[in-house]
Formats: sequence, C-alpha cells, structure tokens
Amino acid sequence: MNATQEQAVRRKSDQLAYLWLIIGAVLLLFANGKWIAPIATWLFPVFFIHFMRPQKSAWHILICAIVYASVFCIAWQGMIPFPGILYYVVASGLGLIFFLPFLIDKILAPRLRGFIATLVFPLAYTSFEYIGFQFTPFGTWGSLAYTQYGNLPLMQIVSITGIYGLTFLITWFAAVVNWAWEQQFYWSKISTGIKIYVGVFVAALLYGSMYLVFLSPQSNVVKIAGVQSGLGKTLLESEYEWFYDGDVTKANWDSIISKNKIVIDDLFLKSEMAAKGGAKIVAWAEASALVPKEGEPAFIERGKQLAQQEQIYLEMSYSAILHTDLTLLPENKMWENKVVFITPSGDVLPQYRKTILVPGLEAMLAVKGNDDAPMINTPYGRLSALICYDNDFPSFVREKVGKAGADLLIDPSGDWEDIDPYHTNMVAFRAVENGFSVMRVTYQGLSAAYDYQGRTLATMDYFRTDDKILTAQVPEKGMTTTYTKIGDVFAWLCVVGFITITGLAVIRKRKSDTALQRI
Repeated sequence: MNATQEQAVRRKSDQLAYLWLIIGAVLLLFANGKWIAPIATWLFPVFFIHFMRPQKSAWHILICAIVYASVFCIAWQGMIPFPGILYYVVASGLGLIFFLPFLIDKILAPRLRGFIATLVFPLAYTSFEYIGFQFTPFGTWGSLAYTQYGNLPLMQIVSITGIYGLTFLITWFAAVVNWAWEQQFYWSKISTGIKIYVGVFVAALLYGSMYLVFLSPQSNVVKIAGVQSGLGKTLLESEYEWFYDGDVTKANWDSIISKNKIVIDDLFLKSEMAAKGGAKIVAWAEASALVPKEGEPAFIERGKQLAQQEQIYLEMSYSAILHTDLTLLPENKMWENKVVFITPSGDVLPQYRKTILVPGLEAMLAVKGNDDAPMINTPYGRLSALICYDNDFPSFVREKVGKAGADLLIDPSGDWEDIDPYHTNMVAFRAVENGFSVMRVTYQGLSAAYDYQGRTLATMDYFRTDDKILTAQVPEKGMTTTYTKIGDVFAWLCVVGFITITGLAVIRKRKSDTALQRI
C-alpha cells in the first residue's frame, strides 16, 4: 500500500470515527437533562467509547471532550440554577467530570484482555457518580439511573443497590456492545461475554418483576391531600422577581407579608375542603406561606384548630421570617424553611427545618436545619417528612427516614418549570430504595404520589391545574428493603472494583513493557 492509499484509508477511518462522535452527541442530547428518551441513555456511551478507543491524538480526545461538555450544557439549560456565564462554567465543568470515565476507559481497557475489559467503563462511571455525588452540593442530579423512571421492573434493583446498580447496568451494556463491535460481532468470539451480560440483565429484570408481583402493597390505603394556593403565583410573582434575579435588596417585605395573609387564608380554606372530602392527612407544598416569627404562634394555633376540627394530620410547610435587615447577613439568616406536623388531638410535633439548602440564594439566606426528621405513629402508618432538596441525597434520606421504618414520606417541594417533571421523578427512586410511599406536593412543578415500588398513584401539574389540590389513595404500610439495611455497599464495591481493575491494568502494562525490553 503506497502513501496515497494509506492517507485515503486514514481519511475514511477518521470520517467514520467522527460519524460515531456525531451520533453519540445527538444521543447524549436526549440521554439526560431536559429531553429524555430512555433508550438514548443506553446507547450514547457506545458511540463515545467507540470514538475514543482508537484515538492516538490528544487533539481528537480534546474535541470529544469539548463536544461532550457542549452538549451537556445544552441538555441541562435552565435546570442548573446559575445565571449567565456562571451556568456555562458550572455545566461544562460537570460535563467534563462525567466525560472522565470515557478517558479512563480509553487508557485502561486496551491493557486488559478479553471480556474483563468491559468492566472498566461501568466501574469507572459508577464510581465517579458515587464519589462525585458525595463531594458536590448538587445531590444525585445527573445520575443515569433517573432516566429510567417508569421502567418499574428495572427500577426495583435500587431496593438492593441504590441508584448505582442501575447506572452500572446501563454503562456495562455500552461497554459490552462496544467490545462486541471491536470483535466485529463474530459470535464465536463474543458469545460467552454476551451470555454473561444478558444473564445479569435478565436476573435484574426477573428480580424486579417478581418483586412487583409478590411484594406489591396489600395494606389498607389512606386518602392524602396535597394542597397549594394558586394565589401565591398570582399575587406574589412580581414581588419575587428579586429572588430570581438573585438580588434580595429589591424585596418589598411589607408588601410580601401583607399579600401572604391572603395566601394563608386560601391554604386553610383548601385544607378544610380536602378534609371534608375525606382526606385524613393534608400536606402543603414547600414554603407555602411566609410567616413573621412573631406571628408564628397564632399561625400554628390556627393549624391546631383546623386539625382538631376536621380530625386530620396537618403538615404545614412554611418559611418563618426571622428578620428583614440585610446588614445582619450572613451571620444571621433571614428565614427558616420548615415543616410542622399537627395531630388530630392538636399536638404540635417538633419542627423540622430543611437541612440541605440549594446552593446560591437559599443557602445564603436560610437557616440550615439540624433537626431529626419527624416520625409519627398514626393509625395510617409511620409518617415522616423531608423538604424538597433533602430528598436528592439518597444516603441522607436513608439515615433520616428509611432506617427509622417510615411507611409514608411527605415531601413538600418547590420547583420551576424547567425541572418539571425531572425533579419529581427522582423521589420515586427514594420510595423504592427505602420501602415507603411518597406524597410530593410541589409549588410550580409536578406534584405526585408514589407507592413503595415506584408506581404513580396520582399526579397534578401546577401549571395545568386550577384548584391546586391533589388527592391520592396511598398504602398505609411500607416494607423494609435491603438498601435500608446495607446502604451504598454496592457503590463501594464498584469503587473497590475500579481501584482493583486499575491496578491490574497497570501491572499488565508494566509486564508488557518489560517483555518488550527483553526482545
């Protein structure tokens, strides 16, 4: 083959490689973030791996990284709450972090022989997900597992492994397909490996299917109502422009608190309506009302009267305004984002203040709670609550609620349209992990009720509903799961496995180099 022919072959090879990169980029756009096609999540890594593996030029790898980070920025536009250029800095940084497993796979996998090389990518990706989620303030946002919401048989695996088992299955599939591709799909070469993966995948599906059939909820159900005031957006949208601009100096607190009195009246009216409609538990969305600290006793007394009058368990989620003096910041925070439960007998249970605050304005202005999650023994099971962003951290939920044996979690939340319904779907995985049902009441987002196997029992879209009352019949009893007992053991096994396979690849590389030196 002469030089001209070699150049033609190389040019054709490069063209094919960039075709795989383009296909991978298009699939990545729909693999996670605003636009999710679940099948794309399984396929996009195949093409990125296949592009990366043969590349010897750092330039090609840099192009791949730029493409990955750029598509990541597009896919998550509006979902990561940072303004202007800061969004692109944060989003591209996160994209590059998620790109690292592809680079690691390119370096390590070729040093290993046979089917074991397919474990490099899933072990690296799952380890990066787990470790990364422990050290960033963004919870488990971006986990590949969440893209499989609605696939109930697959979702059940998280009752053992947490979300990381599902991430591992997805990424291992990509590595196995690429391995078979590199073997030109010759069945004699790939049959054993394919059978291994298919066996594991079928076992996961079989487990999930049997779990759904034989351990489905059999207990009595209780009617729960999630209540919001549509007046909040109507009356206060213009008042809250400062919040979205990130400039608290523009807030007109006298006007905000005055208008909130109308919102509070509406909340109590709708709560009473829900109770008269048969709801035994009534829950509000996150920070449904703003209440000056000095007005809190009267506000709670009003809740006591309603709970006793209607014989309901009332969950009031509101913000207690501590002060409005900006000069006291940041030492003295402005408000507490909290939940207070009131029983039918009028007992007021200890408050729970939101523990994990959203990075940015909320973290700057709100008190960081350090309270035990409420745990109430009721005729309808053990009832508990965590607030919105708290539930994006699986280990936190397990420690606070799952291990305590909650049957039902109330999740008062507040979102915005760009993260609707992604954020709500995430909490379905907390239900499966911990064996409790969930009622998520979401201001400016999707409210939903799930049973402990992730089935959707009822939904209400804030932007398409007028009365803003969601009711659902929810199982009174949950169940104990393996995940509540062992926690993130599977994730740690992946970390150990990644370290081990990295060591094996390094050893084999050294042996290979030594052998070459002897020749």
